[in-house]
Amino acid sequence: VFANTAFTTFKIPDAVAYVGNNVWSNCQKLTKIEVSEAMFSGTSSQNTGLFTSCMYLKEIVVPEGNNFLKAVDGVLYSIDGATLYCYPMAKVPTNGKFEVPEGVFTIDYSALYRFSGTELVLPDSLEEIKANGIQAAQNITTIVIPAKVKVIGNNAFSACNSLTQITFATGSQLELIGDSAFSGCKLVTELILPDNVAKIGSNAFQGCYKLE
Repeated sequence: VFANTAFTTFKIPDAVAYVGNNVWSNCQKLTKIEVSEAMFSGTSSQNTGLFTSCMYLKEIVVPEGNNFLKAVDGVLYSIDGATLYCYPMAKVPTNGKFEVPEGVFTIDYSALYRFSGTELVLPDSLEEIKANGIQAAQNITTIVIPAKVKVIGNNAFSACNSLTQITFATGSQLELIGDSAFSGCKLVTELILPDNVAKIGSNAFQGCYKLE
């Protein structure tokens, strides 16, 4: 709808409850979006990956009238802080490091897609990383998967090209590794999976050429 426009900021009208895919595709000057009061209200099934086309986005703002979302330093969460919905792609973390807050249980679809930092710390509270959750975070070199994580979704870490080390915390409860979850992590040389992993999806480690 607004693809290729020259907006620098965009406020979604308060009555709007749903926004589709690629609405802001190739909006190269768009750095700030304010969501509506109605978004994520439950009246419509919102596509939570709606910001993946916003390659230059640095900040998301939530109005006081929205009772379902909150923004902390420009990052979008559920109002209770249990779900991380979006870390804007063009937001550069201080000293290259972002610590997902304790109390986050779910990293949502594409929430950290193309994360630009060099270090990402996941909280002990984390239980699920959904599909494409940390896909194409091309600058991180190591990641520790917390013990409570039971599900790593499809393409969750795919195309993390600089990733050399993946560590599962002691006492890991991991049960499912989705399709292509770590595909393209071409620098990983060793991976020790937890004993209780019950299912590994197709092509989960495709392109991990150095993995022995």
